[in-house]
Amino acid sequence: MEVGNAIALVTGGASGLGRAAAHRLAASGARVVIADLPDTQAHVEAEFGGRVEFAPADVTDESAIAAAVRAASGLGPLRILVACAGIADQGRLLGSRGPVDLRRVRHVMDVNFVGAVGALAHAADAMQHNEPLDGDRGVAVLVSSAAGLDSSSVSYGGSKAAVAGIALAAARELAGRAIRVAAVAPGVFDTEMVAGMSTAAVESLGRPAHPPRRGAAEEFAGLVQHIIENPMINGEVIRLDAALRAPARIR
Repeated sequence: MEVGNAIALVTGGASGLGRAAAHRLAASGARVVIADLPDTQAHVEAEFGGRVEFAPADVTDESAIAAAVRAASGLGPLRILVACAGIADQGRLLGSRGPVDLRRVRHVMDVNFVGAVGALAHAADAMQHNEPLDGDRGVAVLVSSAAGLDSSSVSYGGSKAAVAGIALAAARELAGRAIRVAAVAPGVFDTEMVAGMSTAAVESLGRPAHPPRRGAAEEFAGLVQHIIENPMINGEVIRLDAALRAPARIR
């Protein structure tokens, strides 16, 4: 499906990988709606100008996500979802302060996994009424993580493993409605999220087997566009990590 002139919703588009995806889609001719926390609106408007629309939304608030989908659909048929909203947390089962705080685990799951499911469900509900374009009514790209496939973190890694775990199930369920679903599992990228992690936390993710050591967000955005445009990509979880594998951590 061609990106040009399509309506796209990018959750978490105010920063990091989501911002790069929003820039890429807008530059390719899509009409982009960024859904992110209300306090990011001024930043988005300053950076993007009139090239994107903004929908204030906390992805843990289903009504806000539904409203963001309605806002995007108000511009025309919503055909693209890129679900990038996420937070980092390196919680371990037994940390320096004892057992992991389950409130933190629930919050990370709510943002990273439940938020992605909610965005996908509401976007797919809108997409299913579209006329097919190049065989697709819509395409959804979810964001997992290499940490979800190969991780020492039970909170962040677990939430991203859950995202990877639904890609095929969602693709199979939505295939009859001509909606494709795929997930990208990025490694270490130069984003605000990674910048906010401790050096030890970043090192715990491992080192790529091939340079570069860190990816550029634009490389992620390029893959997102390719997934949208390639009709054979469906139900896949695509690692984008230069062959990074996390080392086993005994203690």
